Amino acid sequence: MIEGGNIRFKSHRAWEEIDRKTQRLYEQGLSLVANHVLKDGARVGSEELADFTKGFADAIYAKLLVVEETDGEGKPVKRERRRFANAAMTACRRAWFVAQRAEERKVPAVNPFAKMGLKTRSVGRAPRETPTATWLELETFRMKALELGHPSLATAALIAWEWLQREEHLFGAFEAAHYRPKERPNSVRIVHPKTGEEAWWPLHDERGELLFPELMAELDAHQEPNSLGTNDQTRSKGSEGGRTAAVDHGQRRTRLSAGDRQGDRSSRQVARRSLLCLVPPR
Repeated sequence: MIEGGNIRFKSHRAWEEIDRKTQRLYEQGLSLVANHVLKDGARVGSEELADFTKGFADAIYAKLLVVEETDGEGKPVKRERRRFANAAMTACRRAWFVAQRAEERKVPAVNPFAKMGLKTRSVGRAPRETPTATWLELETFRMKALELGHPSLATAALIAWEWLQREEHLFGAFEAAHYRPKERPNSVRIVHPKTGEEAWWPLHDERGELLFPELMAELDAHQEPNSLGTNDQTRSKGSEGGRTAAVDHGQRRTRLSAGDRQGDRSSRQVARRSLLCLVPPR
């Protein structure tokens, strides 16, 4: 059964080398395929590996690509979920390759999920523009986080904005030691777990002025944080750093023009990335 191949995949060392976010996506995709019910009432996951032909894989993809739901009036509505369906096929393809390498005699050499010609969007459909946040939305989020007693989340949001960091980078890779270490007191170390690269960003311009005054004030205010995941309730009640950071919100600003603050972050991304200086991982 194909579920046996999925189990081999998850027990293989290749699974351990995949980051946790991708593992979750793979698990969702494998589960979506395995739990799909065929016309005869059988689950795809119960089918034998020999039954998986390229045509069968294409048929599964076609079924997963469109889902039927009901609108507010109870009428059936079909919706395409191409990204989710593509991710499921990618997960199955990877699982098949790994399982075949581990069990050559049991898993067919031809991978039915390979070279499926997956498209990111329907034919004739315009590319979807990725929504970007505005400075006002960022400030609204930060103020609400402070109101609810989560100053570190407010700071994390500003780090994501200024240093182009993802959630998993902030809470999985960014450490207190990365900010202004003794050997680099005027820099911050940005880590990219997915690529394994590091980037040292300067905190001052050529005239010695702060590039991120508001963000630096908040990070400096955290007296002894081990990471941005430190308990906010404890810090806000028993730490002067938490109170100082709250006072600085809305008062200190990074050196951006009014147009930058009213617009979205996409216009600032190229300029910020030009500050990157990649160095080999230590």
